[in-house]
Amino acid sequence: MTDLKLCFSTILTPSTSHFNWLWVFFTLLFFLFEFLSPNLTFIWFANASFIMIFVSFLPLPLPLQTGIFIIISGIFILATKKIARKISKKPKEKTNADSVIGKKALVTKEISPFNTGIVMIKGVAWSAKAVSVIPVNTKVTVKHIEGVCVFVEPSV
Repeated sequence: MTDLKLCFSTILTPSTSHFNWLWVFFTLLFFLFEFLSPNLTFIWFANASFIMIFVSFLPLPLPLQTGIFIIISGIFILATKKIARKISKKPKEKTNADSVIGKKALVTKEISPFNTGIVMIKGVAWSAKAVSVIPVNTKVTVKHIEGVCVFVEPSV
């Protein structure tokens, strides 16, 4: 019983002789996991445990050191998340359909309010609708898209 009590008292009392080696072990372990993983998964914990090597020289009990480790890891995760969002923020790329809005087109089949016509936009034929009759060879502007059909108005 006294051996068990001595073991726990050794673990829970601040002693820099073995806690710093514990954090060295965790640092190496997390860097190994990071090296073996395809994503940046363990880098925050590896860096936090590296900092804990130096913190472990302070006379702090292991539960407090563990709490500090968790806080430092959380700070690294939050800071990296903000930086990663800024770096990975890509401008919205227009799809084929979005890119034709506002473009000029040429009517190749007459468009009327009740019949779908055909317009050529950048060399591609599109089904087209309009609120008025638009004859062949008229230049039009694409106003919006619904499904696979563009809605056009005569260009000014």
